[in-house]
Amino acid sequence: MEVIALYAASLNIDPNRAQFFQYESLTFYCEGVSYCEVVRESNGKTPSCNFSHKRTATGSSCTITNVFPADSGKYWFEGEGGNKSNSVIITVTAGSVILEIPALPVMEGEAVTLRCRNKTTSSQNSADFYNYGVLINSSSTGNMIIHNVSKSNEGLYKCSISGAGESAESWLMVKGETKKHLKIELLSRCRIYDNSYTRYSRHHIILVNCQIAVKMFGKYNTIDSSQHVRHGVNTWVQTRC
Repeated sequence: MEVIALYAASLNIDPNRAQFFQYESLTFYCEGVSYCEVVRESNGKTPSCNFSHKRTATGSSCTITNVFPADSGKYWFEGEGGNKSNSVIITVTAGSVILEIPALPVMEGEAVTLRCRNKTTSSQNSADFYNYGVLINSSSTGNMIIHNVSKSNEGLYKCSISGAGESAESWLMVKGETKKHLKIELLSRCRIYDNSYTRYSRHHIILVNCQIAVKMFGKYNTIDSSQHVRHGVNTWVQTRC
């Protein structure tokens, strides 16, 4: 038996941040599908993404160059078979200050760095950071690190740089560890192992020796019945005929 397994459809973004200066570029990556079309809330399909669509090893991607404030909003993709991904919210500003904050959820226990960036200079700037409008940190480097992030750190953040201005607010999302679910798409080539029977009646339970191939990050591995990925391993499965 050969099993091709895929993770649930998901939308990633590069660079992974929720705020962009006008005229910057970004790329959406669609994982778990062979083709996708990125759409934006209330505006339907995004022509710039569909026009520049490129296929990749893990799904599809599209790049938006020279983003504008009008490109701000919630994005997701709808793939083949009606699969709908997670959503990603971005904000594009024509101003001088943005907050570099992850657009994708961060895992509990990780360290997260928020960076206040001034468009007019590449040097470090002192910055103030706010959560729901309340000042929570003043930094001489323009960076704020949240160690061992937890669900209590979720919320709206923004920053300001004296003399340059204030960023927009963006949401920091935190999630706990979850197991990936596999979608089985193809079954073939199993060897029946049963020395006591040569003919089988309906509902008879038999053992089948199978090798399961799982595609992960563009590479094929084998997986045993306990769902732990290993290389070159056959597994016994029980089935009914």
